[in-house]
Amino acid sequence: MDASLLINFLEGNERASVFKKAIAEEMRLYKLQLKKRGASCDIWLTGYGRIKEFSVEQNHVKRICEECLNGPLDEIEVDYIANALILHEIFVPASKKIEYAIYRLCDNGDSPLNRETFQYVIDSFDNEYKEFRTSDDIFLDELDIEVSSIIKDALNEIEEDNYDKSRELLSPLVDKKDSAAIYYSAGFSLPGEDSKEFHERYIKLLHQSAEYGYVPAIHELAICYHNGDPVVQRDAEKAAQLFKEAAEKGHPHSQWLHGLDLLYERNGISKDKKLGISYIEKSALAKFEGALVTMSKFYEKGKSGFPVDVDKAQYYKNQINKEDMLGYSSPCTILVS
Repeated sequence: MDASLLINFLEGNERASVFKKAIAEEMRLYKLQLKKRGASCDIWLTGYGRIKEFSVEQNHVKRICEECLNGPLDEIEVDYIANALILHEIFVPASKKIEYAIYRLCDNGDSPLNRETFQYVIDSFDNEYKEFRTSDDIFLDELDIEVSSIIKDALNEIEEDNYDKSRELLSPLVDKKDSAAIYYSAGFSLPGEDSKEFHERYIKLLHQSAEYGYVPAIHELAICYHNGDPVVQRDAEKAAQLFKEAAEKGHPHSQWLHGLDLLYERNGISKDKKLGISYIEKSALAKFEGALVTMSKFYEKGKSGFPVDVDKAQYYKNQINKEDMLGYSSPCTILVS
């Protein structure tokens, strides 16, 4: 995909039908790889050497969504475009709100990529952006106070791009084989480490943290196997077992995903409607965004044995975007050197 072509499409200077035709061959190859390799498929972008930087604005993200809702683009093409915007450094989101919206347009295993998602992203621009806590934060808060404080300080250093300082803070805990510190230290590269080395170490440390019992690491490892990774091949059934393990240990995001697997008999998980709904309800009780949306749809449309109940549907909708809602996790891997 030529960078200038993509930018012209985003800016509205190129019709979506022309853009779709121009990327047809690479999309054909991408779709052939997708079932086997998942998110580890290559995202081709050419001609970006002559472009210093492009700021991705609200109107650009809206255009992607609208051209799938009303135009010729399909969900896989949207996923491809969104991944290109995330992976290539010439594209810089104009705000955290836009960065989060782009992430929601990736088929990353966290949330379904469908018409409701596209409309949700469009509507989200009418609301003030908030930094929501995630399921991981629950487990971070449950750590020993001193350990939790050190890790939070290290994460603050990452927000300021002070990676050396963050490593310095985490290193003593990693040496003591602290499972949470290992998990957070996995998320950014070491000096001189190339992309392949980084991903190999990342997966190794996720496994180590998960084996030591840190629940967010189990969930993140499940995401890696669900999507496919440069190091691990896509394995939806293995991912589902990891989501199950994290769900059983109280991870709200995994509870929602495992509940859906049980409900719809997906990814090698045997159908158990009662247990599936129970997990989704637990996730909604923790106020995880995906589960709140799912419960609102159950009551709004009378799905999965729930009666149509407008008041209950509205109750769950009202929980979305409140201060105590748990949001989807953002990408946590950073190649810094």
